[in-house]
Amino acid sequence: MAQNREHLFKENERILCYHGPMIYEAKILQYDKHHPKTGLAGPHYLIHYKGWKNTWDEWVEETRVLKFNEANLNKQKLIEETMNKKNKPAVKKTVQETSSVEKGKKRRRDRSDDPVKKPKIIFNMPEPLRALLVQDWENINKSQLSVPLPRKPNVADIIDSYRRLRYEKSGYQESF
Repeated sequence: MAQNREHLFKENERILCYHGPMIYEAKILQYDKHHPKTGLAGPHYLIHYKGWKNTWDEWVEETRVLKFNEANLNKQKLIEETMNKKNKPAVKKTVQETSSVEKGKKRRRDRSDDPVKKPKIIFNMPEPLRALLVQDWENINKSQLSVPLPRKPNVADIIDSYRRLRYEKSGYQESF
């Protein structure tokens, strides 16, 4: 009965779509009565997220799609504000003087899984390498592709070739 009804959304229609917990602006590229890959029944839409690469285009169920209107835009803003509040780091607490009773106790070790205490490592990465890493991530996580291991060159080979190149430029001769 639900399969015979008309689709709520049309091709090229501007919409909002859930992607995880967030809502993003998108556009309907296609629609179908069944999911083209899995064959699941029910209206499915091929959507393109505005400002995202085409590799993020995906088939979604109608339950993830919202009309582009003021009420849903407000819902999007509310979710975004809520997520921003959750992701803000906690306020640092001041260290209080320890009393003579507490001096005998062992200090608790810092929890390594605490995201607030982890140091942030920032380094410059060449753009071609960054593009390769993004492509690899998409192949592994989105396309479910994996690389056969062991590979050549491996990490040790790359480090050795880097050392050789570095020593050749500096004029040092070193045996490997």
